[in-house]
Amino acid sequence: MEFVSGESQIRDNALRFDGYRTSQNLSEQEFFRLRLAFGKNFVYFKNGMNDIFCPSRFCGYRNNNARDHEANETKHGGRTTPAINKYLVRLVSDAHIDALYRELCARVGATPADNLRKYWLMRPLVDHDRAPASEGLVSEINLIPEFEPTPHDTGMSLENSVSQTSDSATSHVEDQDSLFAEAESEIALEGGFDPTNDDD
Repeated sequence: MEFVSGESQIRDNALRFDGYRTSQNLSEQEFFRLRLAFGKNFVYFKNGMNDIFCPSRFCGYRNNNARDHEANETKHGGRTTPAINKYLVRLVSDAHIDALYRELCARVGATPADNLRKYWLMRPLVDHDRAPASEGLVSEINLIPEFEPTPHDTGMSLENSVSQTSDSATSHVEDQDSLFAEAESEIALEGGFDPTNDDD
C-alpha cells in the first residue's frame, strides 16, 4: 500500500475510521474499538463538536479502509509515522487531548491499553463544513486552510483562517492554537523524535 502524501488524505482516512464507530456492521464497530484501545500514536482533530481520533497505522496509508488494513501484512507504525510527520505537528503527549481520547473510549466501550500515547494535531473542520461521521471522502469539503509548519507551509496566518469561520469554530481554533505552540516547543526542546520507536 502507498503512504499518504498530504493532509487531505490523512483527514479522509481519519473520517473513514471514525465512520466505523457508528457503522451498522458490528465487525466494523469492533475494528474501531480495538484500534482505538490499543493505538499509541493518533491523529486528532475536531469535526464540528466531535473529537476524531485515528491511529497512525490506519491514517498513514493512502485510501485505507478496514478490509485493506486487515489484509496489509507489512503495516507498521515505524513506516507510517515518517509519512505523517511530513504534514502534521507532533504532540509527544498532551493531557487534555488524552482526556478526550479516554472519554471517547468510555463512550464506545473500549478499554485504553496502558500505553504512552502521542498525538498529531490537525485544524478542525468548521461547523458549516462539517463532514458526516460515516465512511467516505472529504475531498469536496471546504476545510480551514491547512497548517503545515514545514517547507509545505501555506503562509496563511491563524488570524486569516479564523476570520473565515463561524463563532463556534473560532473557539475551537483558538483553543487548539495554544496546543500547536506547545507542540512546537516540545519538538524544539527534544530535538525531534525517533519514528522507529513507533509501532502502534
